[in-house]
Amino acid sequence: MGMQGEDLLTGRRKREVSSARALVSYLAVQEMGYRFTEVGQALNIHPVNIARSLEKGEKLFDKFREKWDGRN
Repeated sequence: MGMQGEDLLTGRRKREVSSARALVSYLAVQEMGYRFTEVGQALNIHPVNIARSLEKGEKLFDKFREKWDGRN
């Protein structure tokens, strides 16, 4: 059973959902320049929780980047 895009909007606390939300939050804020409030509205979560998830999202992003770089 895989995760669907709408799962990001549910507020579920399952690990795969919260990790995906953290990664999206990191990319939106740090890489694309969105504000916490904008990302929070898009994901239906409080902006404070966006700020809290950035570190986790950054670690996930770095992990995926290392895997990607290793493939090339």
